Amino acid sequence: MGSYNAASWLVDRHVAEGRGQRIALRCEGRSTSYAGLQAEVWRAQHALAELGVGSGDRVALVMVDDEALVSWFLGALRSGA
Repeated sequence: MGSYNAASWLVDRHVAEGRGQRIALRCEGRSTSYAGLQAEVWRAQHALAELGVGSGDRVALVMVDDEALVSWFLGALRSGA
């Protein structure tokens, strides 16, 4: 049995089950689909890895409360931080 990852459950499963174009987030008049959110989560995860963040590390996200915060939070979760 594989390990549970909240980012995968919250985002990836929707894309895998054909709901990628459905709206995942609405923020300040903007909408982001599950597929778009997945791409941003991957981008954040890879950026964190380039910074040397790995599984078990702690990450502080000091940023505006918008859709980018969701992407970075889920990217950190996906990387195990």
